[in-house]
Amino acid sequence: MRKAIVFVALLVGISLSVEISLPLVWHAKGNLIRYVPRTDRYFTGGFLGANVDFISVSLGKYAIILVPEALIWTGMGYQCEEVIFDPRDMHYSLDAGIVFQQDKFRLKFTWYHDCFHEVDRKTEPTIIWNLFELALCPRNFSVQARLNEFQSEAGFDFKPKIYWQVYFGFFPKLSSPSWFQYKHDLATHFGAELNLSFARFKKFSAEAGFYPEFWHNRKGKVYNRIIGRLSVNAYGYGGQFSLFWSYIFSETQPIRPKGRRAIIGVEFLM
Repeated sequence: MRKAIVFVALLVGISLSVEISLPLVWHAKGNLIRYVPRTDRYFTGGFLGANVDFISVSLGKYAIILVPEALIWTGMGYQCEEVIFDPRDMHYSLDAGIVFQQDKFRLKFTWYHDCFHEVDRKTEPTIIWNLFELALCPRNFSVQARLNEFQSEAGFDFKPKIYWQVYFGFFPKLSSPSWFQYKHDLATHFGAELNLSFARFKKFSAEAGFYPEFWHNRKGKVYNRIIGRLSVNAYGYGGQFSLFWSYIFSETQPIRPKGRRAIIGVEFLM
């Protein structure tokens, strides 16, 4: 009887300290890019994405947040004709994420449902994957945290700051439905995002980035995509705007490989 009373009291205490809310905080991101050199397959591209902090459960300094997300990429090739822009592909992702958050770190579990489609072409098949992924990063990795940092800074600052994220995911193999994994044999996906802010002035920063990604298929083969990036970023109005140059140093993964080439573009994060 005493144990039951203690257990009930514990449940009541937890329920009184738990806060459940609907923050409905929207975030958006996007870019416009140009490939160098251009080809009939890769010329320009665009990306738009949005997610929302939908449901939040807080217990002291800890929080669990449900984050649904939708993303879409489009790509165009180049033709030396009257019509220069040649629509080539579309890639969309519908995601459900759960963020576990505390004072210093964020751990996010995401179910990615990705579809890779071609535009009026049968030479490259439609590919579908479902990926379960865990990503770990410090709280300052988010754009909102960096905005808070910049609001408290003034003048030139050359002290290096590192923003990082690591992730690991796997592609569960199911016999049904058949489209759960379609036209690929990938088994795992892992990598990192490393950004070094090496110069800041008021609400502007210069950053260098390094993004290694790896895939492992069911036969034991490992694929990669390794990208380096330089950017100039401006912070304000609740987000970040960037001008960037990046280079694909290596890419052996089999889904729409772009090869070794440069990418220049503009990007926004909110």
